[in-house]
Amino acid sequence: SVVVFVFFFCNSLSFCARCWSLWLSALLLLVFFFLQCLCLTMVRGCKLLCLWPMAIPLNHIFWSNYLLNVHVWLLTLHWSLGLSITYGILMGLRCLWIYVTVALA
Repeated sequence: SVVVFVFFFCNSLSFCARCWSLWLSALLLLVFFFLQCLCLTMVRGCKLLCLWPMAIPLNHIFWSNYLLNVHVWLLTLHWSLGLSITYGILMGLRCLWIYVTVALA
């Protein structure tokens, strides 16, 4: 009965691997985002809204061209991280929904 449950639980081995890898990648991206944010808040004069994927420094107008380029790069990175985390969470919830419906069936 466990084998049958696992078969329907996963639908296929590749689906399971994809599902768990999405959860893991979302978790790693989240950890990376907060570590990066922690590092950036240690930079003098860099005030970031850390809990938002698109973190915007409040004093970016006074930055040099180099730091402005870094800011644009980080802004793009935060957008992509936010989208990746959201996608990973949504796919994980879809996977969990399949697990629950199969378990209750």
